[in-house]
Amino acid sequence: MNENEKVAAKQPSNGRLGRFNQNQAPAIGMAVFCWTAMLLGFLGLRILMQERPQFAGKPIRFTSTQLIQESPRIVYRKVQEDVSAISEIQADRIEVSFKLTERKDYRGLKTVIDMEAEFNGSYAITNPFEEPIFVLFRCPHPRPPEDNELNSINTGNLAIDAQGSGISETRREAWLWSGEIQAGETRIIEISYHATNLSGIRYSILSDRGVPIRSHRVEIEYENSDHLYLESSKGPVASSSSTTTVWERNDFLPPDFYAATLTENRNVYSSLGQLVEIGPLVSLLFMISTLSLIMTRRSLTPLQVMTISAGFSFYFPLIIYLSALFRFNISLLMALVIPGVLLLNYSRWLLGIRVGLIGGITFLALFQVFPTLAAFAGWNRGLVLLTLGVATLFVVINLQNHTLKNAAIALALLVFTPGINSVSAADIQVLIPSEIVSPVQGMKDADAPLISFSPVHYEMSIDQQYAEVTASLKVTVIRGGTAPIDLFSKPVHLSSWEFPKTVRMTTSTNRIQIQAHQEGIGDLRLVYRVPIIKTLNDQTITIPFVNAPSGTFHFQTDRSDLEFQGGHLWNKTTDSGITEYEVGVIGNKHLAIVWPTYPARRFPGSTSLDKGTQQGRIYGIKIVESSQLTVIHSDGTCIHLAQFIIPSYHSEPFQLELPEGSTIISASVDDSEIPEPIVVDNRCIIPMNPSQTVSGPRQISLRLSYPSVRLGFIGFADFELPNPNANIGTLKWLIAFPSGFRPQIITSGLDPVKGDPEELKVSGFNGLNNFGDLGKVITSNPVVRLSKNLVSPRIIQTRLKYYQTIDGITE
Repeated sequence: MNENEKVAAKQPSNGRLGRFNQNQAPAIGMAVFCWTAMLLGFLGLRILMQERPQFAGKPIRFTSTQLIQESPRIVYRKVQEDVSAISEIQADRIEVSFKLTERKDYRGLKTVIDMEAEFNGSYAITNPFEEPIFVLFRCPHPRPPEDNELNSINTGNLAIDAQGSGISETRREAWLWSGEIQAGETRIIEISYHATNLSGIRYSILSDRGVPIRSHRVEIEYENSDHLYLESSKGPVASSSSTTTVWERNDFLPPDFYAATLTENRNVYSSLGQLVEIGPLVSLLFMISTLSLIMTRRSLTPLQVMTISAGFSFYFPLIIYLSALFRFNISLLMALVIPGVLLLNYSRWLLGIRVGLIGGITFLALFQVFPTLAAFAGWNRGLVLLTLGVATLFVVINLQNHTLKNAAIALALLVFTPGINSVSAADIQVLIPSEIVSPVQGMKDADAPLISFSPVHYEMSIDQQYAEVTASLKVTVIRGGTAPIDLFSKPVHLSSWEFPKTVRMTTSTNRIQIQAHQEGIGDLRLVYRVPIIKTLNDQTITIPFVNAPSGTFHFQTDRSDLEFQGGHLWNKTTDSGITEYEVGVIGNKHLAIVWPTYPARRFPGSTSLDKGTQQGRIYGIKIVESSQLTVIHSDGTCIHLAQFIIPSYHSEPFQLELPEGSTIISASVDDSEIPEPIVVDNRCIIPMNPSQTVSGPRQISLRLSYPSVRLGFIGFADFELPNPNANIGTLKWLIAFPSGFRPQIITSGLDPVKGDPEELKVSGFNGLNNFGDLGKVITSNPVVRLSKNLVSPRIIQTRLKYYQTIDGITE
């Protein structure tokens, strides 16, 4: 170095900007590099905690929640009263006990604090009346709070035990018990279960009818619990030195509750996770404060900046690791001392003993101890960063006012300080696709025409495999349009058509549509075919309607036993074996015509059955079809209707065994009532007049009285069919319960029939229309349908289980 250079080096530069640019730029660059490395380090820590939670001392996964046990609801009904006479009562004595055991998991901290609970409940129900009553007891299962993310409580050993006879059930949501209690008798029902992973328990006494409770006792026994908070509806319950707390109330109106809750449930994993989340910004604030303080007094080299950054960043992974091995206070002390000694010694060397030690201790307490304690205390992350940001800003402004006179350095520090420069909402731009903003051009709804249809006149002829329908109507186009409209609600097989000039047919879909472009009036005639659906027992024609307001069907056939679903039979006349029908249709989309598969009943003067049938060529099936209907009334009385269709050639007396306890009310043959049916040893004998000339199947109808059914809230019912001691081709049995009951088939010798009611009507298994006015009245009642083909002579029994539907109890 020459003499001029030495002189220039000794002369001060113009301000500090030159010296900063020459001496401090590498240090600032190293600071940015170190902070970026720490940022990546925190990202790695977060990934490590998620993928290897044992590194951070993550506890065994116990999702604890509060257990809510609600009091039971009890309803009763007197045995002799109607099924709708339901009232609510409360148990005479209720004794409930919870045995709580606290569980703790130590991993450097109490990472899990929850408890187990043993529940036992005893409910005494007394019949205060002078006659027996049916009782239905429902106790809900324990559940979490409604705002909890869990759907259920971790429970086991769910059990219900009731003295004496009755039906007990453990459903998914509640326990149920139903039984009969005699006058003055007391029945005790006990419930027990075991629950785990609980943060608290709550016993709630609920009632929506204002029924007073005579005696209620809740006992809570807890072991090894230092943080149990007890409360009732009247407020907190003072804790005692005893391990048992008893809460008892007499003659009070609900609602009421009693609860016990754990007040401490800190988790080291979530606290450390929060510390890792705020770690990058805490490190940035520390570096801004520390480097600003040191750089005002002396220049820093990149190695010194890297040493300070390394000593500070070593603290965070250290406290995370130590928390998995030691208690929190020991972990905090070790994590603070190990890197803290290095930082204090280094700051003393850089700034001197007084400033270095005081400043180092202050900064360590502010940027290490404070955020750690705040994270474990549950502080909000924003509040912690705001506090440290204010402290950093105070340090920077104070140094700027006293020592920093270079605007460039201050500007650089302000850029690094979070919270000073905020992004304006005006700087945020949102790009929206033009397809969303701009409306779609060129789309225009088709004009819908306004068309009026007159009532339709239908003519039908029935062939062997299909029916041909002719529909005639007038079409008035009030306003033309381009949009097609459906002529039928379903596809049809169109044979021929005649359209007026104002409309035309289109085939844009699988349904027949018409378009009307101009106003006018004209006649429309359609001829289409409908297939005949044949089964073993029935034949069905489902005729679709034109989309018109109403219509009338006219047709003739040699059968007089047709049934109609979807229409009203206005007129039916028979002449010379030919029956003419007039059926009105309105509001439905199709008409279903059903008739039995066996030959139609002939009238006097008509041709008889073929010779083979008269000679009995049915190969041992003496009963072509048997229809049975059992009706249970709301008072428990039970009647049974039985219909048997036999071939005309059977002239011998018809015999059948009656079920035990049943009595015959009336009997008829071909709609002619028999004055006094013969009953010998529970066997009914119905004479058949051999001299009477018949050419079609004969019908035998019986009306029986069955023993009364004691309808409780939940119970079983057993039924038996009359046994004709003959082979039956097709057997149908319907069992109708009172409204408000839900039956289930337990055992039966027949096959259950399920399906939509409309489908059952179309398929001919509605069955209720066969029993006259009684069948029509009970169409809305719950019905069990059973069926079987080729039934051999035997006793047929069915066992059913039923539930009475009560809102909030069985439903």
